[in-house]
Amino acid sequence: MKSIKSILNSAMFLSIGSAIGLILSLIIIFPVADFIAHKSVSVVDNFYMTGAFMFLLALSSGVQGFLVIKIIWGDKKGKSKKKRAKDDDDIYLSMRSMKVTGAKKSFVFGILLAVNIFSFDLIGSGVLVTKSYRYNVMSKLRSNDAQLIADASNGAIQLARDEDIAVMLGDIIDKKGPSAEWAAYAAGIRRDKNLTGLLKKMMLEGTPRQRAGAVIALARFEDPDLVKLSVEVWPQMDKYKSDLLIALAMVGKKQNKNGYVFSDRDISLAGDFLVARLESKELTAEETKIAIFALNKFESPEALPYLEALLTPKTDTETLCIAIEALGNIGAADSSPELVSFIEKADKNASCTEMVVKDFAGDQLLICRNSNLIARLLFEIGHIGDYRAVSGIAKVAADKSYSESIRKMAQEFVSQMNRR
Repeated sequence: MKSIKSILNSAMFLSIGSAIGLILSLIIIFPVADFIAHKSVSVVDNFYMTGAFMFLLALSSGVQGFLVIKIIWGDKKGKSKKKRAKDDDDIYLSMRSMKVTGAKKSFVFGILLAVNIFSFDLIGSGVLVTKSYRYNVMSKLRSNDAQLIADASNGAIQLARDEDIAVMLGDIIDKKGPSAEWAAYAAGIRRDKNLTGLLKKMMLEGTPRQRAGAVIALARFEDPDLVKLSVEVWPQMDKYKSDLLIALAMVGKKQNKNGYVFSDRDISLAGDFLVARLESKELTAEETKIAIFALNKFESPEALPYLEALLTPKTDTETLCIAIEALGNIGAADSSPELVSFIEKADKNASCTEMVVKDFAGDQLLICRNSNLIARLLFEIGHIGDYRAVSGIAKVAADKSYSESIRKMAQEFVSQMNRR
């Protein structure tokens, strides 16, 4: 009577074991894949399920490995229990004559395990290996945990062309649930413009933070209704008013293939709206700077009186720098004498420092660059190009109290204006 060990080591038993392992794996992979792909709300659950399935594949691969070794190398003595014909393959015979080592066993096991994993990964639509990251992101997006949804936003951005992710983001935005603002943030960077309607709805009906996420996303879409919506929801923005101002500045008087993003009427509306906010003194110091920068981007002539009134030593340097650049970009010749006149009042040693502002997600927008204050004035005066400024700039070019670089800059302006 054969011993149990002999039975377990028999080719028949190993064949049956291999078949059972493969059939069991095939039966289990479908519910596992369906749960992870469509129901799971936890990355930890995904890990445990795929880990358990991998363990099953490892056991099955082990049995298959013993079977392969049995077929190729025969029993321990290296002798086959079945005689083969003289015309058997020489390579096969030479392999059978080789001694079975641990390295060979490990190699066979590794190859079989890899084949099994990637085969069942293909059957399971990538849940085991190739698309596991995607399914983990989807599991987080299904969760009701605000932090998990926020964490998943970066993953959703990396999966920018995945339509299923877009649908899930839209569902979160529509429900206005936990971290809906992060879903809006991800949709904006992904450019999921099919979610525009839901984002507009959230901008009108959401919490202030959700409105912030929506307005930034719509700015990235360059949505033509952004100005009207911004004016409408301004009173409900609470401490996220800076996000709305950043969104307006992100677009400004931008052009696309169809012309300007905003109509002339909306560009004018934006200018009036921003000036009204500034003149009302309702804005914080940072919000004031962002609003001035937005006026710069909209090239709003409505802002000229307000901006010119800032040309005084009483205005802080950061605000001055942003206002001066706005005056130069708007380019009204009437502002040129005001800028020239301010040169004598400005602090010669003052410098504009780089300034960035952050939206609710921490993304930065540069609103001021490094430069000497007088150099900034000269540059913007040159940008306007008003000939009436020549005499005033010529005085700067001849005044040795200014640095050599400032004098050369003034001389260059006078020279270019005289050549016109």
